[in-house]
Amino acid sequence: MKLPSFTTARVRTLIFAATLWSVTVAAFAGNPDQRRYLATELFINNHKYGDTNGCSSALAVTGRASCGHAGHVSEVSWTYLRSTPEGDIYKITRKYPSDSDTAKTDTKEVTYSGEPLIVWRDDYQKIILRPKPAA
Repeated sequence: MKLPSFTTARVRTLIFAATLWSVTVAAFAGNPDQRRYLATELFINNHKYGDTNGCSSALAVTGRASCGHAGHVSEVSWTYLRSTPEGDIYKITRKYPSDSDTAKTDTKEVTYSGEPLIVWRDDYQKIILRPKPAA
């Protein structure tokens, strides 16, 4: 039995076909995580008590975080929408103060481009998207 000859051109063709197949399967499978900036966190900074006071959460495709002091607690949720050449676009919703009967909800669509981005700021808190600090 004679095995087929694998020339450089044939190997390149097979590699190209396998790569194309993988990309096509991922696209049809609806792989939602096409983010450009994976090492990102959401930081709820209680800046009235200092620039480092607060809570952080890894910015996954979807998520929720809650942080604050009594009467000033934010509940923040987010969903990754898509990426553009300008950055990763998220829909972010803040309920504030979430520990109150008078809480208000605000939603923004923001583009994160790898630099710190203040999404909300008031007298007590800043909600920031930023690169994760190195471990």
